[in-house]
Amino acid sequence: MHTVGPIWQGENADEDAILASCYCRSLKLAVAHEIKSIAFPAISTGAYGFLAHRALATAVVTVAKFLAEDWHIAEVVLLFRRGDY
Repeated sequence: MHTVGPIWQGENADEDAILASCYCRSLKLAVAHEIKSIAFPAISTGAYGFLAHRALATAVVTVAKFLAEDWHIAEVVLLFRRGDY
């Protein structure tokens, strides 16, 4: 599975919502393919310059909200390096 996150433009392009959509669409695709465990890298925090602490907050909120409404996925791992956020 692959997703492309937003390029950080200083909050001028609704980056938080776009990033949340990346996680949500990936989770929906995982459910559709009966995937029970999924890991995400820190989407958009590298070359795309998304602020790591902000990306982490967006990821946690989005994944938590999704899992509260859909119990098909048993495990979600978010991979952020300590010190980047």
